[in-house]
Amino acid sequence: LSVLDKLTSEGKVSSVFNFWFFTKGDSRDPETAGIWGAVMGSLYALIICFSFAFPIGLLASVYLEEFVKPGKVTDIIEVNINNLAAVPSIVFGLLGLGMLIGVIGLPYQVPLVGGLVLGFMTLPTIIIASRASLRSVPPSIREGALAVGATKMQTVFHHVIPLSLPGTLTGTIIGMAQALGETAPLLMIGMVAFVMEIPGGPLDPATGLPSQIYLWSESAERGFLEKTSAGIMLLLLFLIIMNTAAVVIRRRLEVNMAIKVVVKNNNYEKALSIFKRKVKESNLMFELREREFYKKPSAVKKEMKNKAKARNYWKKVKLMEEDSRNRGRKF
Repeated sequence: LSVLDKLTSEGKVSSVFNFWFFTKGDSRDPETAGIWGAVMGSLYALIICFSFAFPIGLLASVYLEEFVKPGKVTDIIEVNINNLAAVPSIVFGLLGLGMLIGVIGLPYQVPLVGGLVLGFMTLPTIIIASRASLRSVPPSIREGALAVGATKMQTVFHHVIPLSLPGTLTGTIIGMAQALGETAPLLMIGMVAFVMEIPGGPLDPATGLPSQIYLWSESAERGFLEKTSAGIMLLLLFLIIMNTAAVVIRRRLEVNMAIKVVVKNNNYEKALSIFKRKVKESNLMFELREREFYKKPSAVKKEMKNKAKARNYWKKVKLMEEDSRNRGRKF
């Protein structure tokens, strides 16, 4: 420390931004250790997790909400889904170790197995969120589609699913953000070993971002303390970005889906004419109601519950009619 203090006082030691941390893989030396290999491993695992869990979860929720009949089998499935959502993550790691690696024979310590295990863990969350989104679609959408001759499949896939997609994607992204921070399943399938090379695909040996943080925190080298703190900050940043993206995507899709329901096949002129006609009809109805209201002073008196106020109000109405006639309007 005295040598370091002497060099610092002489101006021979300076602090610079460590770009190696974001571009290199892990290393035995804290000075050259980077986190890019762990980031790529987590990225491949999340891509596989989304590709596996989202279609299955969406189709399972559609089947349970739109096609299956209520019964004992359905109740058993719902209870199992709710129970799986509360199972500890290490149980899914044991499932991946025993079934995917032990029985099927998939390679050890690769993002493919990690993504499938995280997909198993995220699947109940996606199903629950998708079913809640499907329930929120108004029944009039289904009834209107069936009334114009659409089949059950067309109604579900052309109308119900697009309207429920914002909530479904929000639940999926939040579930994947939870999977990004899980360490126990990765420990069980071997994605916690020391890997210096940056993985080039889902079948290359890799480690995950939380596993890399765990390895650095367990290292005896004092230089890895700053690496651990930087890795934690980076993981928190990814979680904030994913949760913010879930909110933004939900709002954008809600607006876009509402426009697509009104505007079909890019026929904006027809949609605009329908909108103008509806506004014109509502204005005509409003004018008719006004005229009927003004022609009945007794209704005004009854509503005001005061004869004096009713007469004053009626006088103001007469003045408005005279003013409109002077301006050439038909009142």
